[in-house]
Amino acid sequence: MSVRKSATLTAEQKTTGEIVTNKSVRWLLYAAWVVVYLLHNDLWNWHDPSLVLGLPVGLLYHIGFCFMAAGLLFLLTRYAWPDYLDSKAQEGKS
Repeated sequence: MSVRKSATLTAEQKTTGEIVTNKSVRWLLYAAWVVVYLLHNDLWNWHDPSLVLGLPVGLLYHIGFCFMAAGLLFLLTRYAWPDYLDSKAQEGKS
């Protein structure tokens, strides 16, 4: 699966399921990665003893954080994967 920089889909791309994206989407995902990195250390929940759904609020925060990080990693691999990695993998299979 390769990432293309053009905005139009060819018939081959539609049938093979190639992902088409542009640099602004890629940079938006990189910016989201920085935000997720900064949100990882939740210093505001450190001394909060309250329970939500029977779990400490800090633990619940990290459960939500894990789902958010997994979703972001999915989007990064789907839309910001470098082209040269796919070309090297195809060369290795030949």
